[in-house]
Parts: sequence; structure tokens; C-alpha cells
Amino acid sequence: MSSIYQQFVRLSCLLAAVGGTCAACQSSADEAGKQGRARPDTARVAPAPPAVRPPATPPGPDTVEVAPEEVSFYAYFRHATGQPLSVAALVQQGARIISRRPTVNHHDETQVDTLVELAHGPNRFTLYRAPGKDLLTAGYLTDFAPPYARRLASRVRAAREQAKPTCCPNGLRLFDAEEGMESILVTFAADSIKSIKLEPYWD
Repeated sequence: MSSIYQQFVRLSCLLAAVGGTCAACQSSADEAGKQGRARPDTARVAPAPPAVRPPATPPGPDTVEVAPEEVSFYAYFRHATGQPLSVAALVQQGARIISRRPTVNHHDETQVDTLVELAHGPNRFTLYRAPGKDLLTAGYLTDFAPPYARRLASRVRAAREQAKPTCCPNGLRLFDAEEGMESILVTFAADSIKSIKLEPYWD
């Protein structure tokens, strides 16, 4: 039966060749096209690239908990120089004022205080100057020749020696164990101190 139908289709197409397309032929062609339409070849689809891992967070410095006075730069400065830390005392040690900036007192908005930046060689300090007091807000030391820096560097070396052999490949943080409000961050180059960053509490 199927062969008779196929012969009928061919004959119909021949007869309709002059006048147009045979409906049966078109239907047969459409069906063949559907059957011949290839499905996506999943074997040829490129695999998804592997997930990119975020860069690892570099390890932080080793923390050594110490007494509050051991992270207080005020104490190191007083012991080394015999004077309380202040803008005037730093100038006496050889520092120079490099900038003064007015700032509104956050306790009393009617009062304008001053942020004073000083440089002592490569060492840098920022003090908040208000009536009757100078408060250290930031400090960064790379020269350990001045007396205040020598005293601080000596304590840092002692803390590192106490913590060896595993301590401090990524730096050392001396941290106030009692109040948790001040710290000193140290970086090393081999066995030498490279820099000391003061992180004081001030209000």
C-alpha cells in the first residue's frame, strides 16, 4: 500500500509541476525536513570553564597581648624623653610641623580644634590639639634612631623574641589585653623592624 501511495504522490507532483507545488509533496518535504533537523550535539558543546577562586586573603599579623602601658606611645615617649607627648615636645626632639587643619570638636560643635601633622625625618605624627591637651591620633615610624623610637623598637624586639620561633612572618601586633583599645602594628624585613604603625585610642 505504501508503494502505491508513493507512486501516487510522484504522479501528482509531476502533474502539478507546471501549475505549482503539490500539497502532498510539500507535506512530505516538510515531514522530511522535521525528521532531518538535527538535534543539538551535546557532545560538541564546550564545557563550562572551572569556577575562578577568589584570591586568598593574606594572613594577618601575629597578635601578642600585652599590658596597656606597653602599647601606649605616651609612656614610651615620656620614659625616653622625660616629657609628656605633645606638639611642643616633638618639636624639641627635632620634629617640624608640616600642616595644621581646623576641625570641629565632636563633643562641642561650637569649638574648633586643630589637627597638627609633624615630621621627624621619615617619622610622621598627627596630634589632635584642643585647649589644654594634645592627643595622638596616628603615628608611623621607620627611623628608630630617636630616643622614643629606640625604646619602642626595643620592646617590639623583646615581644618577638618571646614569641619565636613561629611568630611574626606576616608582622606583629602588640595589643592592649585589658582594655582592647590600642595597638601597635609592626612589619619586619628579615630580622629587622621595617615600620611601626601606632594605633592609639583617642576621643
